[in-house]
Amino acid sequence: WTGGWWTFDDFFRAYGEPTGLSLALGSDGQPRVAYSWHSSTDIFEDNGLDFVVRSAAGWQRTALYGGGEWVAIGAPALALDATDAPQIASGIYNEVSPPGGPPNSPPYSIVHFRNTPSGWERAPLDEPGYSNDPPRVSLALEPEGHPIVAYTAPSGNALKVASYNVSGWQIEMVDPAGGGDMSLAL
Repeated sequence: WTGGWWTFDDFFRAYGEPTGLSLALGSDGQPRVAYSWHSSTDIFEDNGLDFVVRSAAGWQRTALYGGGEWVAIGAPALALDATDAPQIASGIYNEVSPPGGPPNSPPYSIVHFRNTPSGWERAPLDEPGYSNDPPRVSLALEPEGHPIVAYTAPSGNALKVASYNVSGWQIEMVDPAGGGDMSLAL
């Protein structure tokens, strides 16, 4: 919005289509977007999780996760800390299936991404679980920048919250019956 009209800007020019996105505005007023995408052309499938930020030079894209037909990525949740460093959480289908899982049901994990001065770090939050749909996530940051992630457990509909502190990730069950979508705010 420029004060008188909307301007439109493309940041995704691949051959696929976005399947989920999350938007945050930095302290400079510029948008940051985390998005998952899927592409299926003929016999080839591709999936990914990307992060883009707009600057004076245009959109700058970082590919965070990707893979072929044996990868699936749920809609991401994006939050910025006090220095505008992004953190992203998403449900991701693992390419390597743990043994003993049910047939035709992918093993999903909840994964947290954090952009640090040395680059992007990735950490799983919970044990993989089996689901036909990607788990849903919501992300908020404490004032110190520590992430809190609410999510539907990969195995079942239980609603859980994972919080990070100096001891690592702490997971709490909020509602064993769970449900569908959720939203987290601090």
